[in-house]
Amino acid sequence: MEIQCPHCASRFNLPEDLARPGAKLRCSVCRTVFALQMPEPAHEPIPDLLPDDVEQPRPRRRWLFWLMLLLLLACGGAAVYWYCWHERPLAPVQGTAAAAENIALLTMKDVRQYYVNNEKMGKILVIEGRVVNEFPQPVSMITVEAVLYGQDQKAIASNRQTAGNQLTPLQLTVLDKEAMASRLADPEKEQGANVTLLPGASAPFMVVFDSPPGDVSEFYVAIVDAQKGVPLPR
Repeated sequence: MEIQCPHCASRFNLPEDLARPGAKLRCSVCRTVFALQMPEPAHEPIPDLLPDDVEQPRPRRRWLFWLMLLLLLACGGAAVYWYCWHERPLAPVQGTAAAAENIALLTMKDVRQYYVNNEKMGKILVIEGRVVNEFPQPVSMITVEAVLYGQDQKAIASNRQTAGNQLTPLQLTVLDKEAMASRLADPEKEQGANVTLLPGASAPFMVVFDSPPGDVSEFYVAIVDAQKGVPLPR
């Protein structure tokens, strides 16, 4: 998918599987960070049909419609029977459609990227920002994914992190890899951060690359998963 920077009009390619509405991109020419805007699908005009072009319904095929309707009703009845008379799962299994619905009204702001010289690991790459809940109900367990791209516009590294916590500049400088991962993985234990976002609330996120490639030219960050409602206590 071809992307154009709104500031300097530079163009670059973005893999189709990473093209999500609202994803944050950074232009490799002018360094501007902007949100990805998906183009609206073009609607093909409906051709005018002459009377001779219109296919008349065939009465002898009506039996196929009724057969399909009966099959759908039978499948629906079987599903209701299974749901009512068998043990229900403790939590619903979320697929791609469910995950997309849970993140549809989550947005990001103040996204930035920078390097830090760590005493134990050398140079590390940090991508941080804030997640905003625009749903009318609480949202929790928000997962953010960051992807790094090289000079050839190919993905060279990726990392995921649950939103809700940030490390201080001092922690980024002195902590080792395991300590950073532990503090970022459990926001409630570390700083009491509100990982369950109420409507209109926001929370920080931070993704750290402890061994960033040397040819990073761009980065991509997006919200990839979340859960609606307040999670049950552990």
